[in-house]
Order: sequence, then C-alpha cells, then structure tokens
Amino acid sequence: MAREVLVTAGWIAAVVIIAAVTDALRGKIYNWVTLPLLVLGPAWHFTTRGLDGLWFSLAGLGTMIGILIALTLVAGPGFKGGDLKLLAAIGALGGWHFVLWALLFTSLSGLVLAVPVMIRRGIFAYTLKNMAVNLSMRYGGGRRDVAVSEGSRGGKLPYGICIALGTLIALYTPGLHW
Repeated sequence: MAREVLVTAGWIAAVVIIAAVTDALRGKIYNWVTLPLLVLGPAWHFTTRGLDGLWFSLAGLGTMIGILIALTLVAGPGFKGGDLKLLAAIGALGGWHFVLWALLFTSLSGLVLAVPVMIRRGIFAYTLKNMAVNLSMRYGGGRRDVAVSEGSRGGKLPYGICIALGTLIALYTPGLHW
C-alpha cells in the first residue's frame, strides 16, 4: 500500500476517534479537530498527486456536501455542526468513493447502536410513531420547520461515535480502494 494512502488512513482514523471521544464525553465535536482537515485534505492530495489529487479531494468534499444538503431537505436539520464538519473532512481526505462507503457504514452503525437502546428503554415503537408524525406534519401538514427529533423522549445519540465506527469499518473493509 502506498505511503500516501497509509498517511491518509491514519489521519482519518485519528480524527474520527478523537471526534467520537469528545462527542461522547462533552457532546461536541470541536472545530480544531475538523476544520484544519478541510484545508489539509485538498492540500495533501494536491502535493502527493497533483491536480488529480486535488480533484479527488474536492470530489469527496462536494459529494459529502451534496448528500448532507439532500438529507437536510428530506429529513430536516438532524445533524449538528460538528457532525457536518467531520463528515466534510472525511470527504476531503477520503474522496467520493470512500465517503459513500463511510456514510453507508455510519448509517448502519447508527441503527446498530440506537435500536437496542430504544428497545431497552421501551421507546422503540414510540420513536417510530414520533417519526411518522413528524414526517406527516412536515410533508402532509404543511409544517416545513419540523425537526427530526421534535417531541422525542429518546434523548440524543452522540453521532460522532456512529461516524467513527462507520468510517473505521470503511477504512478496514477489504477490497475498498481509493
């Protein structure tokens, strides 16, 4: 494996682990973790692979931004600022192909982590009902300002943990090449 790929994978792993820890402990993913990578990712890929590397990085960043805008339009504001910047940094470092796999594994990680907690708390059925009510208010009732978690009794899941888990799975999935 090329040195550049190992360095990039190391940066991604370090960033998502730091973000997961700070999100779990303090409920926050700090700008000092994510913002430098939005500049470092394209700069790193440009210096190691020239214009092709720069386009690789910008395509990952653009793909992530496009997906996050689409999710916000469909489901409303569900991600916090730190989550968004972390995902954008992963896109800038990993490229568009990697970021799609990281998002897939992140969403599956969210299910794996959240569903057992909801079942244990006895709020799984309530959560499904609340989601249906919010979606009907948003799309059937004409209220566009309904947040995904409006009226929820479930509490908040530090999604930085899910992003870290999904991204690490994507990093170490055999056959995934960037």
